[in-house]
Amino acid sequence: AGVGGGRPCRRGGAGVGLVLLGDGAQRRWASMATEKIRARRRASASWRKVEPNRHGSDDDLASRVSELGMPMSQKEMEALAMATRSRSRWSRDGGSRREFRKLVRARVEAEAERQALAEIILRADERTFAQRVLRAFDYVGTALFAMSGTLIAGETGMHVVGAAMVGCAASMGGGTINNVITGATAGGVYWIRDPSYLLVAVLASVLTFYSWPSLELELARREMEDVLPATSAVSLAEFESALHEHPDFDRRLRRAVRDELGADAVSAAADLFALLDADADGHLPRDELLVLARRHADESLLVFAVESVALGAFSVSGAQSAVVRGLHPVACTAAGVIIVSGGIFRDVLCRRETVALSVESFALATGVGSATYVALRHLLVTYHLPLPLGFRILAAASVTVALRAIHWIHKPDSLLAPMANYRFFDPNRPPPHKRPPPPLADWHAHSLD
Repeated sequence: AGVGGGRPCRRGGAGVGLVLLGDGAQRRWASMATEKIRARRRASASWRKVEPNRHGSDDDLASRVSELGMPMSQKEMEALAMATRSRSRWSRDGGSRREFRKLVRARVEAEAERQALAEIILRADERTFAQRVLRAFDYVGTALFAMSGTLIAGETGMHVVGAAMVGCAASMGGGTINNVITGATAGGVYWIRDPSYLLVAVLASVLTFYSWPSLELELARREMEDVLPATSAVSLAEFESALHEHPDFDRRLRRAVRDELGADAVSAAADLFALLDADADGHLPRDELLVLARRHADESLLVFAVESVALGAFSVSGAQSAVVRGLHPVACTAAGVIIVSGGIFRDVLCRRETVALSVESFALATGVGSATYVALRHLLVTYHLPLPLGFRILAAASVTVALRAIHWIHKPDSLLAPMANYRFFDPNRPPPHKRPPPPLADWHAHSLD
């Protein structure tokens, strides 16, 4: 064993042969082993150059970035190399295609897991009575907003196709924006995944377009029986008495004069009567007043009530779509407010004042309602309070409807004062938007100018 001064080896296998060799033989064997290792390294380097797609370094990663068509600066490439640096302590590469693919795969898997968790959260309450009621109110809200959009579009002179498009935009525009912002677009937005919403919106718009004019005239006829005497013509005294005793009729008639006759500021009842009395015989035909006094879409208490219920349901469903994806509570509340985007689309398409953000306080009502739902959900998850889904939905929708009811009581004032109120400093003079209109003579002078 000690021939030629051989040294003992602690390992088996090839080391046994070294024990029988002398020092010279061992040196030659070590040199041969070193040369083989170097040859393998050279072969590996040349293989990486020939097939860069199977193993990569910085140059290989840069080529992949170029193939994807996304040019990056040197600093961005350094950040990419750091993100894709091999976790092995034996690797000296700054970044590789293999690590880049691992990074992409990890992010895709994380997003898929979040999507699966969102579906599980929805399925946990999917068969409950409260969730079914909320889904039913989603359909009701879709139909009601489609009806509201169709009514306003019809008043602007659109035909049935244009009115139906506005109705669909009003009913489904907010939910579409909500899905896009919260990332709930797997398989398309909600009305593409479930076309029944689109079908409800189209049917509600078409039925409203053809049925509302008859219903509107019937409502106006019943009101005229209580406001004006049952005669074929109305005198000046009867006209002034009706406007004085029925402020709602007065406001609606003045609005009709402004919208349909182009008279923008008529204060006194006598001036209004003179403007409507085209033949100057001292009497107004009852049928003409009937047409002018018909209820506008946003003047009807029934439309306002059902629209408020729809807003309550939409504020909850909008916040819920963000909650199930684990977003921050503030973002979940904002997702509920985004639901008013449908009303904004409706007003923009009809060239109308954006009531969703101004006098109607859509954003305020839905914002408070969605914040209520998100807060109750946070208390349930964080402090484990016994707050069932039905209670959370009912509380949030009730808050939304209550704010809308307060707004109806204080009409025509808004729940929130405009900026003009804070710029006004004279306590003895009302702000500009509350000043009485100028007399008819001033309006004629303004028209001549």
